[in-house]
Amino acid sequence: MQRRLTCRSKDEAVTQIPIENISLNSKSSTILTNQPPHPSEALSFTMSWISLTENDVMYIFADAEYSAITTKALNAGITDLVSSTIANATNRVRGYVAACDQNTLNTGSTIPENLKNATLDLIRFELLNRLNLDISEERLQSYRDSLRLLEQVATCKFAVDTPDNPETGTTQSGSSVTTVSSRDRLTTKPQTDGLF
Repeated sequence: MQRRLTCRSKDEAVTQIPIENISLNSKSSTILTNQPPHPSEALSFTMSWISLTENDVMYIFADAEYSAITTKALNAGITDLVSSTIANATNRVRGYVAACDQNTLNTGSTIPENLKNATLDLIRFELLNRLNLDISEERLQSYRDSLRLLEQVATCKFAVDTPDNPETGTTQSGSSVTTVSSRDRLTTKPQTDGLF
């Protein structure tokens, strides 16, 4: 049986396209077909830039684990731990993106959607490390892998999603990555020994 991709255009017209007729433009993250589009609209799918929320962060932790994080932060007098960590990671990722002179930043506190998982890895590590909670080897490896991916972004070896609302004057040659320092840890147990 021939596999097909079902697509719906803005006027709700449904079209089925054979899988073999589909290719991906990696630079623009747009699906291209060699099949004529519906008369009302060319079929294309463009990924976007997104803003991470606390719900996104909750999703990467078990309920009890996330509750332990927020409770420990509140007990230490920190009411904005998650939101500030999201902002820190977002700025850090945007710095990696801007370091490649082929990229243009989107407006607002947004990141490319294809860097969402990498950004969440940074956030998870930062939260656990700052609160002196255990970090499994699997999570450490995910953090390392995400840093390597971001380094590829900075050196133009990994293409990011095209911005929906590009900032003006953000594409520049010779940019460098500025690492945003995290706040002081609440405890002193070393979690990063031998990390790199």
